[in-house]
Amino acid sequence: MALKSKPSVGLFGSTGNLGSIFFREIEKQMSNSDCLVKAIGRPGNIPQYFNINKEGVITSKQGEIPKLIVNLSNSYFPNPTPEQIHEMESVILGVAEVISNTIRKSGCSIITASTYFQYCPTEFRPWSRYSELKSLAKQIIEETAKACGTNFTDFVLYDNYGGLPRNKFVDSLEKTLATGEEIECTEGAQVLNLTHVSDLSAAFISEVYQIMGGKNSGIRTYELKSNFTISLRDLVIKAEIACGRQANIKWGNIPYREREVFELWETGFDIPIGWKPQIEFETYIKKKFQKKIGI
Repeated sequence: MALKSKPSVGLFGSTGNLGSIFFREIEKQMSNSDCLVKAIGRPGNIPQYFNINKEGVITSKQGEIPKLIVNLSNSYFPNPTPEQIHEMESVILGVAEVISNTIRKSGCSIITASTYFQYCPTEFRPWSRYSELKSLAKQIIEETAKACGTNFTDFVLYDNYGGLPRNKFVDSLEKTLATGEEIECTEGAQVLNLTHVSDLSAAFISEVYQIMGGKNSGIRTYELKSNFTISLRDLVIKAEIACGRQANIKWGNIPYREREVFELWETGFDIPIGWKPQIEFETYIKKKFQKKIGI
């Protein structure tokens, strides 16, 4: 009697910050489980177990279609040029169309990530071309999932830290605390809602188990919002206290951008039941600081 093959979870964005953490952590947890996680390749990139065929459907060489697709791919530029806007459009909407095609082909389930900028106050919409593209992508996938009667979960993300080195404020803060390198900043009144990338990954992993186990069904949107909302200035103070060293920041040397968040708005979505961030910022920044200076 032939062994029954394990159903697969396909992952877009396996080399990105959140995607790489998710991939590593879920592979550890699923080593003895009833399903497998496989990366999805995109045209022009290195081929993966799953790739996009000529019909725009996600499939393996053997014709296998993932039972569940997790989309953690992204394309974002803070001040995009026309060429970068075109790249964002191609990646964000292109992936959404491929997922939509695959849903029609197989009825697979979907988990995606959105940004809280999509849900800013009405008078500010669209917040940016990026947030507009993310809304269009969600609409494409959600409408197809509804029409095909499949499962679709979308997580609304706020700000995050940890994982791969990136050119974000927390990365710069880590560097100036360790090296004393000067950082130019605004006046620092804008606010962040911060969650460690591993805590975000945990929510996606939990949802994978729920869907693959048949415990969650239908169309759902959750927000992954922590209790840690803080201004840049207050964040620096917390980091300085945790590390016992002053950051070399020149406040007010650069102007605010046209759009900044000075007060966090409500999206209207609930946090997933049972999800709670476990990593504290002060613990994280202290460990990073000690590692950088060799303690």
